Amino acid sequence: MLRSRAEDDFAQDTPLETIDLGILMHEWLAQINTWQDAQPAIERMVAEGRITRAQQNTMQQQLQALQQLLQREGKEHWFIAPNIVRNEVDILTTTGKTQRPDRVMIDGTTATVIDYKFGQEHPATYQEQLRNYILLLQQMGYTVEAYLVYVAQQKIEQIK
Repeated sequence: MLRSRAEDDFAQDTPLETIDLGILMHEWLAQINTWQDAQPAIERMVAEGRITRAQQNTMQQQLQALQQLLQREGKEHWFIAPNIVRNEVDILTTTGKTQRPDRVMIDGTTATVIDYKFGQEHPATYQEQLRNYILLLQQMGYTVEAYLVYVAQQKIEQIK
């Protein structure tokens, strides 16, 4: 029987660093509108067998790092009481392709788009990606703020 690398890693309780932490963190964060959603979302991932308890601890450490970063940068409101949150939702382009920002928060005619990064910085590539999101949201009539959130580097970069 063929098994995916992730299935083998989970079966052996391999630390998250050896599988793709970013993918699991994105999946988890996609379930979180406010900080109160964090613990139930991770418990679901454990109950579904997506992660082990040991891997849960690593993910919770990453979440704490994200919370500290947002608090230090004055952005903790992103997870406290946003008006409308769209996590990992496709945006259809005029060419028929789709783009999928990690998180878009909408307050009236203002949209704030966030893209999380858990690995190394690749500024040019990531900035281009965010600029595409900005253009799409502007075409929808929103005034847009966009941010790259580098969790491991404890850095937030605003993209214009």
